[in-house]
Amino acid sequence: MAQKEQPGIQTLIDVFSNSVNVFLNPMLKDDVSISGEMVQMSKDLLTHYVDDHENCFKDIEPRKLLTALAKLLKIEQDEKETKFLFSLIATVMNQSPNSLEVAIDDGLVLQIINKLKKHSAEIKSWESNVLNEFVFQAEGIETTKLLEMGILTVAVNLLENDSQECWNHGITMLVNIVNEKESQDDEKEHPLSKELFDLQADTLLMKLYHNEEADDSNKEDIALCVGAIYQGKEIKREMYPAVETLKRMVADAEDGTDRIKAMRRLRYLALVEANHSVVLNGDFLVVAKKVYMTTSNEFLISHSLHFLLNLLHEGTLATIDKVKSFIVPKRMIELTSHLDQHICEIATELCAICGIPTEK
Repeated sequence: MAQKEQPGIQTLIDVFSNSVNVFLNPMLKDDVSISGEMVQMSKDLLTHYVDDHENCFKDIEPRKLLTALAKLLKIEQDEKETKFLFSLIATVMNQSPNSLEVAIDDGLVLQIINKLKKHSAEIKSWESNVLNEFVFQAEGIETTKLLEMGILTVAVNLLENDSQECWNHGITMLVNIVNEKESQDDEKEHPLSKELFDLQADTLLMKLYHNEEADDSNKEDIALCVGAIYQGKEIKREMYPAVETLKRMVADAEDGTDRIKAMRRLRYLALVEANHSVVLNGDFLVVAKKVYMTTSNEFLISHSLHFLLNLLHEGTLATIDKVKSFIVPKRMIELTSHLDQHICEIATELCAICGIPTEK
């Protein structure tokens, strides 16, 4: 007997799309109550396709699906059903462009945040995964909206969760939020610093830093968060391991985003004289010199020069003398003619402080 031919992926997509219209459209109407039969049919339908055919979502209007899922979430579910719904939301978010904007506008994000605020200690990994997806996709005004909804509190609460996957999501969410919200201006304090202090995020992060299950990636993300929290402030001694990680990231990493972020954090820590001993120990000036001497990345050059400048402005006489010995006149003069005007200005100021003539 000939084997029955399996339907092609496009056929499955078409069937899925038609089925969504048939079973989910009624759920989008405000005046229609959702019957148990409708809920079950929707779940059966979606379960059938979600596991093996995630690409089916690309041809489904995300607003239609996310609005229906928001209504399903309002109904009392057992854990298995709730897990499925959260997994489905994460899949839709991952597969559908602009789905976060839709989820925010339709109230799904606020609904989930409010739901998880109430039982943060009991949040499951599949719930925190959805929050992580929200934060990962957010940019600009979307991040601001998430913060207004209380995402920062939920993220910090996740740091106390017993599940490694949950606290890992919490760390990832925080570093993405901190990086997204940092000011592009030369501000002394990070915009979220006060709120993170109030939530005791620094203490919770360092507790996880010393957790035996935390890997190098966790520790680097924690260091970036701690550096942001203490931007322009005296850093507590118990936070020093995070500073050492930032220094290692600058010394060991290639010219990527993490190295740039780490150099930026150290630049702002150097604004406070009390931080200079931990920032400079281990011959870190050798590393800072190597950065501005060898890299072509404009952000790294700018942050490394600002780092030196802050040390000169805020340091003791001994620190100032030491920093000056790591200023290479030829390179600094070259940088006064850099294509980036900001780098030109910093290099010119460094030359003036160190008595290096720049006249051609």
